[in-house]
Amino acid sequence: LGGRWPTAATAATPKECCAESPGIVVKSDASGCWAHLGVVDYWSGQILNLQDPGCTLVGTAIHELGHSLGMAHEQSRPDRDRYVSIHLNKVPWGQQHNFKIESDADTHRPYDILSVMHYFTTAWSIDGSPTITIKPGAYRHYTNDPNEYDKFEIGNRIGLSQLDAEQLADHYRSEVSGCTANKLTTAVTCTDRQKYGRPYTDMWG
Repeated sequence: LGGRWPTAATAATPKECCAESPGIVVKSDASGCWAHLGVVDYWSGQILNLQDPGCTLVGTAIHELGHSLGMAHEQSRPDRDRYVSIHLNKVPWGQQHNFKIESDADTHRPYDILSVMHYFTTAWSIDGSPTITIKPGAYRHYTNDPNEYDKFEIGNRIGLSQLDAEQLADHYRSEVSGCTANKLTTAVTCTDRQKYGRPYTDMWG
């Protein structure tokens, strides 16, 4: 991850400081993808584990680092029942804790279906059926048109959403600071190219 994230989004600059405490120690034990939520006071270096193979995609690393920096799962927000339904009967007994509500999870922003901290809709499923059902209200930050719901892929593992960046900026700005999250995208002029002599179209037209 180096210094590229979360610097671009939050003005925080990560760096390797082996003597710093508290700190985050990244390991690759064969125990899956996991991290503690926020600072663990009694460890000078808290563990973030990225099993190799299996957990080394950039989006997965960002998700786990988000936990270490204090970001809970989006579907664990205290107000989550307004936006999603959780089907614990489809989750293995030993993994149901992954869906518990975190009372201190951030609710200062709209519910974000594109958050890097949101699970896929079939996460931990015992049979491939949904463990999370998205309610119409969850889409409200992005669209009010039900015909557009299928354009959104729940479980982003590409990088931070704009709302993720704003949450981190709030966590790590100083008390007397004008720091705000930078916009992750800017408007650009786009020109469609022709394909086989005809205007190019994709699955969305």
